[in-house]
Amino acid sequence: MKLAWSMLNGTDDFSMLMRSKYKGRNGRFIHYHKPSSIWAGIKEALFEVTARSQWIIGNGNNIDIWRDNWLGDFSLQQLMQLRDQDIAGHNSKLSSMVTENVITIPRSLSRILEYLGVNPRSPIICSPQDKDYRIWCPDVKGKFSTKSAFESIERTSTKVSWYKNILNNFIHPKTTATGWKLLHGCAATDDRKVGYSTSFCLQVM
Repeated sequence: MKLAWSMLNGTDDFSMLMRSKYKGRNGRFIHYHKPSSIWAGIKEALFEVTARSQWIIGNGNNIDIWRDNWLGDFSLQQLMQLRDQDIAGHNSKLSSMVTENVITIPRSLSRILEYLGVNPRSPIICSPQDKDYRIWCPDVKGKFSTKSAFESIERTSTKVSWYKNILNNFIHPKTTATGWKLLHGCAATDDRKVGYSTSFCLQVM
């Protein structure tokens, strides 16, 4: 979770390197596979982090009109239930709606939002001299922490009956990891190995 937050907001060399490696030409994070020992985990965490964060508007240069949460808890894409392909090529920033330091939502879009039960403040005052920044909603001060992220996800996650049997101080971490894989059906069992071998042989042939 911390790495995901850093990838979204960090200004250090590592964060910028990861963004350059895992963002496409449209400025969004890629969905296809790239060889990496950490990307698979970060990719899943990005969804959780994005869903629990929100943009504070500055000049609007970094906020995607359709995909980012700037009107509330949801993006326009989520509110209007649009697929990625529906807004492919639409990468306008919020700054494109700025006129004399005011963000004015077009009337046609405002009507759609009102129909969806969203009452945007229009016009919205922005600060051209300030940068946009993201806040972590579960924290009253908007600051991200691993503890806050864990508590937030734990409250909304589905409870299972077996977690106490594998997650406690008396079980070796390796055994815990093996148990988790078995219960989720992703352990490297003999049947799965045979399937992988057969698939690989067919590809080679």
